[in-house]
Amino acid sequence: MTASGNPDVLRVLVVGDTGVGKTLLLRRLHQVAFPGEDVFASTWGPTTGFHVEVVRNTHQQGSAFSSRGQVAAPCVAFIELGGNRNFGPSSQFPIGLMSFDGVIFVYDEQNANSAIGLSYWYEDLKSYGIVGNNGGAKVMLLEAALSPLVLNPSHATNNLPDELLGAYLQRNVSEFSLWTRLVQKVRGSVVRWVGTSRLRVRDFQQHQDSFRVWFVVVFYYWAAKLENMLLFLVAVILFGPYQHAVRLRRPSVAESLIMISSDVCGTQTVLSCPLFDQLAFEASALEKLMLFVDS
Repeated sequence: MTASGNPDVLRVLVVGDTGVGKTLLLRRLHQVAFPGEDVFASTWGPTTGFHVEVVRNTHQQGSAFSSRGQVAAPCVAFIELGGNRNFGPSSQFPIGLMSFDGVIFVYDEQNANSAIGLSYWYEDLKSYGIVGNNGGAKVMLLEAALSPLVLNPSHATNNLPDELLGAYLQRNVSEFSLWTRLVQKVRGSVVRWVGTSRLRVRDFQQHQDSFRVWFVVVFYYWAAKLENMLLFLVAVILFGPYQHAVRLRRPSVAESLIMISSDVCGTQTVLSCPLFDQLAFEASALEKLMLFVDS
């Protein structure tokens, strides 16, 4: 990857829906570049507007970025956009006035809507000449794993690192009442039942041997189409027939991912990127991210 604007800085855009792990990805990269800093000492909420994480590969000789010596520019600026896809005049980020060397599309492996949403991100960036036939940015498709796979979904939150909980999900250590404990017990039973058929993005891309999973996938597909149709009708009533807020046809998960993976500049893919653990992230995903920056 070569710097198109400033030869000293590579600009990599990081996009995706809210809550898919974009900020956590940037903090994992920051921890790699600056191993002496505790970037997870504080919690954070959703990104509003944009967030920039600049990694200097010459800052510390002990970091993974400097030891590899393969990044062309001395600085890599990872620019994360908030998940609202606001590129209009009211946007806080002048995306139409900037050039980018790469784009990382992030989706949650446990959230099919986040994968479908990437098709809208891709089309918006294509309209600005960043990706596609008129764009020269390299493309990466990253599937984020925000929690380890567990047999009992009711205990999944106990395995999450503190930084994933966020300031708005801090635990209440006070003693719960009998009624509260009863409600939590019922809720835990429901979570365990639903968790046995919890869908992953890959469930929409391959043939299912399990009738239960197949039924849930089909039900989700038609329910999503009905929901999108209702939203489209409401948008037409409110904003007129030429509105662009909601599209009549909702793409499938497979269509959305194929759209990005077939980019003319080529697409690198990272599956199940373990953002829930720093060591697992460095062991399985860091090398691919470094190769993407160096491509």
